[in-house]
Amino acid sequence: MQQERLKSANVRPEVISDDATAQKRLLRKLFNLRGPAPASDSFMRVQDRYLFNENHVASIIYQSDLDMIRPKIYLWQGDITQLAVDAIVNPANSRMLGCFIPNHGCLDNQIHTKAGIQLRLADQKAMAGERLEATGKAKLTPGFNLPAKFVIHTVGPVIIHQVTPLRRQLLADSYQSCLKLAEQKDLSELAFCCISTGEFRFPHDLAAQIAVNTVNDYLSSHINAPDVIFAVNSDLDKALYLHELEGE
Repeated sequence: MQQERLKSANVRPEVISDDATAQKRLLRKLFNLRGPAPASDSFMRVQDRYLFNENHVASIIYQSDLDMIRPKIYLWQGDITQLAVDAIVNPANSRMLGCFIPNHGCLDNQIHTKAGIQLRLADQKAMAGERLEATGKAKLTPGFNLPAKFVIHTVGPVIIHQVTPLRRQLLADSYQSCLKLAEQKDLSELAFCCISTGEFRFPHDLAAQIAVNTVNDYLSSHINAPDVIFAVNSDLDKALYLHELEGE
């Protein structure tokens, strides 16, 4: 009967492979497609145990493992979801519910997958009935199964044709909003990704300049601000941030 329903609806049932990698991709796909809704206690126990094991296969990185580039500022190249810090920054979209594209490579997708289905439900609660999140603002949720205690979500500016003064200011606003929220919550460590440089197409060199200048300005005027970790993926971004931080 179920097969007949699927056939009439033109839906192809998933074929579950014996390959572990394929099974993990299928599970991630299901996580990505699932809307914000509670799940049974038994499911949550299985999911949390699975994600704990998966997230600890890779090395967990602590602030003490990192080299300080400037007072209160660190630069680290690697997967931001490995950082066991007070909070990591998620480059969110305006719906603030995570990426729904199955197995997409964006950081928003990775963070929601590794945190578990609880994160999308927490996103929905954080929005509190708002339809879209404004660019340059920030919201905080628990990190759930991530090594990080919290996730701070911010919507950076999207570049369509060129970088305008408004887009520059909105990117700076995203960094400031995250820092302000972290300080309000008495967080000691905040790890930034390269906001807006992925799917949102902000030029990497200009984004690094804005990120470093904004963080420097904030730290110089807020004695209770958290330590900042710039978490970059590529050699290019690492070089750009080093250039800005070392003033070369």
